[in-house]
Amino acid sequence: MPSLLVTVDTEPDLPKRRQASLGTLHNIPALVTLQERLPNVRLTLLVTHSVVTDADSLRILERLARDYDCEIGAHLHPEETPPFVRGFPDDTSLMRLPFEARAEKLRTLTRAISAHFPAPRSYRAGRWKLSPEDLGLLADHGYWVDSTVTPYVSWKIEHGPDFADARPEPHRVAGGRLWEVPVTIGLNRGQRLTRAGPLRRALRAYLQLCSLELLGLPAPAKAAWDLARPIRPVWLRPTYSSAREMARLADRVMARSPDAPLTMMFHSNELAPGGRPFIRTQADADRILDRIVRACRYLTERRGAASTTLADYVHPSPESRVPSPEGSDSGRPR
Repeated sequence: MPSLLVTVDTEPDLPKRRQASLGTLHNIPALVTLQERLPNVRLTLLVTHSVVTDADSLRILERLARDYDCEIGAHLHPEETPPFVRGFPDDTSLMRLPFEARAEKLRTLTRAISAHFPAPRSYRAGRWKLSPEDLGLLADHGYWVDSTVTPYVSWKIEHGPDFADARPEPHRVAGGRLWEVPVTIGLNRGQRLTRAGPLRRALRAYLQLCSLELLGLPAPAKAAWDLARPIRPVWLRPTYSSAREMARLADRVMARSPDAPLTMMFHSNELAPGGRPFIRTQADADRILDRIVRACRYLTERRGAASTTLADYVHPSPESRVPSPEGSDSGRPR
């Protein structure tokens, strides 16, 4: 039985988060609308520091956790999480910060969440900026699972990690102390090239240059970019893929591995107009919401996927219908 993991990077509106103020939080109430349309889908809300320390947003999170059994995890963006480092006060990349600065920010965020909810067990790094030493840091702070890895996608052009050759299935990292549950991403074609050998190496080199989506481009420019990429990643992500594309991706994943988790991701600020530069109107936001609802209903109602959260997936409760990843992974560290 497949597991559906709907993970939401829950954060302030953009672009104001990149400015001196922490920005606005107009998008957070849209999570209630989403949950009301999908009452049987459990969300994993990966929250930033400014969200969990805002009184109005906190009340909404508490309601979602109470009424819909959501999980509250951590999403670390350094520019809004104290303490701020001299010389790096508004740096948006965790990987440019000294290790101890990253550790202090993680401690701050973990404490802020733990003040109102159970200690967070799930994590995703802001802007996918995850370094190998961060995995041990997460395990040391009581986290069970990270979901930062994006298979077939390289962030090197943004001075980030290279996941072009990353394992797509759940696996243990940090000496076996932490689970990695990657975002569900496939390729539109050429999946057989991911097998070992020279073609795999060639595919990795290609993806290091051509794997990023370029949102906000005019439609003709975006079409030209996609045409220039005969092989491209397909995400279980409603801003990158239509509901039909997400359903097809999930079908392919389930055909290859029936028990593989289906890990969807999106940002809370993609559900409200003005939350991100390419979500300008209510119609834009409604389109993203509709894609999420349609894809989730297809997976749960027609394909029998069981909805769960990241933490419950790696450590299921006794009454859970969801298979543990231990059943398909030997626990061998990467």
